[in-house]
Amino acid sequence: MSRSTPLNALHRAAGARMVDFGGWDMPLHYGSQLDEHHAVRRGAGMFDVSHMRVVDIEGPAARAFLRRAIANDVARLVEPGKALYGCLLAPDGGVVDDLIVYFVRDGVYRLVVNAGTADGDIAWLSSLRDQHAPGLAIRPRPDLAIIAVQGPTARGKVWRALPGSEAATAALKPFSAAVHGDCFIARTGYTGEDGFEIVMPAARAEANWTALAGAGVRPCGLGARDTLRLEAGMNLYGQDMDAKTSPLDAGLAWTVDLSGERDFVGRAALVAAGQRRVFLGLVLLDGGGVLRAHQTVHTSHGEGEITSGTYSPTMSRSIALARLPIGVAAGDPVEVAVRDKRLRARVVKPPFVRAGQVRVPLDGRPVAIDVRPLTADDVAAYRALRLRGFAEHPEAFTSSADEESGKPPESLARRLARDPARPHDAVYGAFDGATLVGVAGIDVDMRAKTRHKGHVFGMYVASERAGSGIGAALVERLIAHATAAGLRQLVLTVTAGNAAAERVYARAGFVACGREPQAVVVAGRAHDKITMVLFLPAASAPRS
Repeated sequence: MSRSTPLNALHRAAGARMVDFGGWDMPLHYGSQLDEHHAVRRGAGMFDVSHMRVVDIEGPAARAFLRRAIANDVARLVEPGKALYGCLLAPDGGVVDDLIVYFVRDGVYRLVVNAGTADGDIAWLSSLRDQHAPGLAIRPRPDLAIIAVQGPTARGKVWRALPGSEAATAALKPFSAAVHGDCFIARTGYTGEDGFEIVMPAARAEANWTALAGAGVRPCGLGARDTLRLEAGMNLYGQDMDAKTSPLDAGLAWTVDLSGERDFVGRAALVAAGQRRVFLGLVLLDGGGVLRAHQTVHTSHGEGEITSGTYSPTMSRSIALARLPIGVAAGDPVEVAVRDKRLRARVVKPPFVRAGQVRVPLDGRPVAIDVRPLTADDVAAYRALRLRGFAEHPEAFTSSADEESGKPPESLARRLARDPARPHDAVYGAFDGATLVGVAGIDVDMRAKTRHKGHVFGMYVASERAGSGIGAALVERLIAHATAAGLRQLVLTVTAGNAAAERVYARAGFVACGREPQAVVVAGRAHDKITMVLFLPAASAPRS
């Protein structure tokens, strides 16, 4: 008999189509899976994920225990509320489960594990505890429910529905959590959109669900959750990885910390076996079929297999995640066996969609990158970053006359103090956990025509680039730095004295990302600056 979440009665009263999902009676959709998908991409939707299990780990040995049990290193969690995505591995390196771990306070951690593996996870953790940390408390929390609220307007609607929650969570960075009353609110999700996952007492679930609906959050079912997570390039346990799959072959190498001498379950097996397959995305080019799990992928390096596939409502294309032979790379043409024919597809690097934007080429056509005007918040952030940058990297604020000495002139220091947002020749960046904010400017001495420079994290652009692509050089340097750091998105603010300069910078952003624009559209200006949102190649984001 299927188990029910505390919200089961509300789902049925709303006319949801209910299905058995891993032994749980869950809503598939409330009438239109497509509308629910678009609601999350364009506004806000909520999911009952109370079937997932919260497990609290408590005791002085909790940190050392989790460093042994999880392939990622929880030692990185030093601030209360910070979260980490990782995997429990078997001794042979297979994935027992993927999970999120939160650092609550010293000696207390919170895990959120998958529904179908929860009982096995708890048994596995308990066996490890008995061997290595007797006395450690492992507390499953069936008394808690979870509601995920996702979408570009999700946070604002949560704040309206749950009075007082804004003060507790407005400053939360991605993959962090805070306590508000009896709710544990995390800025995480499984859709590729912003939002919260709210853990609460089961007795409060119905009231909170009703309040969220009243604030305009649309109820969504498992159907939309699956198309959203696949568009976001996020793995699903049991399809994209399992106990027979190494995380190195499932696109999860970034969740395995092999640095240092820390010994964790499965480490020796991973090191011995290495990576044997690559995990990438596919976009179907031909019509006449939909990509599905277990279809064979024919490549020039041998055969691979689709692990998850669907029709993408956002892209209006069939997409898939696939395990492919070593040597296959993004951009390669392949063929997929769909029933009795082979259909053409292109290999891409997930995610397909992130923050409402398509991130991969469709039919060989480039994908547009947003260009938007500065807001008041952007200008405030710009001022703060410039002051911080000047304090920490004064060498990046030199004038043409003092470039060689590396000392900022007194006049520039005074100008910065009066108006930190005024264009000057400097760059400073700040990483907030998901986005790198780069503030860039150049100073061209048109009289001497000899000093043309720009700085990206204190690096000069070679003077020989002056007059022939210095804007592109700045953007290229910043994007290279962000990509090397594994960042997903770059918000680049550049000074530009006129519309022509704006177009130069905008086009530089397209070219540096390797995507020629179909058309360069420049939005309005503020303080002679524009802001570009550039989406960078990155590994799949964690699920929750």
